[in-house]
Amino acid sequence: MKLVGRKTVQVGEINIQFGHRVYRDPDGAERNSQTFYAECGYQGRRYAVPLETTSEALAIHRIHELAERILAGEHQKPAKLTFPELGRRYLEYQHLLGRAKTTQTKYEYILSTFVAWANTQFAKPIGKFTENDFWTWFGSVAKAYGKKTAYDRAIVVKQMFKWAVNKAKLLPANPVSGATMRKPAPNEQPVFSPEQVSKMLAMANDHLRPIIATMAYAGLRFGECRDLTWDHVLLPPDGPGHLVIRKGGSADTTKTGDVRRIPIHSDLRKMLEAMRRVDERVFHAPVSKRNADGTKMLNESTTVKSLKKLCRQCKFPGADKFKLHSLRHTFASMMARSKVPIQYAQALMGHRNSQILAIYYHVYDDTAVEAIQAIQYPKLSTDKKPNASAA
Repeated sequence: MKLVGRKTVQVGEINIQFGHRVYRDPDGAERNSQTFYAECGYQGRRYAVPLETTSEALAIHRIHELAERILAGEHQKPAKLTFPELGRRYLEYQHLLGRAKTTQTKYEYILSTFVAWANTQFAKPIGKFTENDFWTWFGSVAKAYGKKTAYDRAIVVKQMFKWAVNKAKLLPANPVSGATMRKPAPNEQPVFSPEQVSKMLAMANDHLRPIIATMAYAGLRFGECRDLTWDHVLLPPDGPGHLVIRKGGSADTTKTGDVRRIPIHSDLRKMLEAMRRVDERVFHAPVSKRNADGTKMLNESTTVKSLKKLCRQCKFPGADKFKLHSLRHTFASMMARSKVPIQYAQALMGHRNSQILAIYYHVYDDTAVEAIQAIQYPKLSTDKKPNASAA
């Protein structure tokens, strides 16, 4: 087999070469395949195997699997696929794709719980798994955690089965290909009223106050607030200034990978200007015995506890329902109240597509309210007129 860009991978005593296969198109011209092919010789036999991927990292991974099968003897019947093995291989595939750490952790948790369910509640070979079994698992998750969580987990499980059939060729058919789902409506999110935000800012301590203000006045995610640095806080003498949001996600960028600039509210600017600059970061964990110099990174769980404690001190109804992200939802509601065009709000919040943002704009849509009030039906008199025929 003719290969271009030929490279060699050694696995034990086997040298496997791989590259792009050369073939001729119907017109007789030579072309190179987009996917990788592998070939090798071992104990008098020649092997030529399509690797069915354009990713070099994944091609090398499959070469190692090929070598293991060759060394074990291809005449031997391959071991039956199990749920744990399927989950392990799919996670390896996601790792080779370079998924973000948070995404990888999410997949690991979802698939570990699915495998645990399959081993205890299904207890049959993977080839016996059907769509009905999938819905049984889905129902158990929905009952325990709600439909939204069940939907999110089901998407990952469906992707795994699709990959097992179409990419990895581990299964002859996809047992859940016909399992269609409708995405649940987003849950109602807790939102602070303008009066509640004012009360929190008045009662918060000097450490928590600027954090709350930054999230409430700029709509930042917690990670963006945690990773904000002073060189991205622009405070010119002749303007309001801007926050440049570059980090806060799991891949050293924002969640969407986009950079955005947010004008600084005058009240927030006063707080930022009054802050002591410890190092390049704007916010830090509160000073304590373990953080005597005040340089330790801001921690989300500790900050959430401080926020909930403050909400209880303010005697807010349902104080424990509020989260740090509630401040971001509050920011969205304030833009809707102020009639900021939704496309500007979406850009300021760093949303590519947001159902939550649309909800607030529907709630505070004065145009819709005015339209409803403008409906007029003709008013008929309720006075009974004498019947002419009876006269």
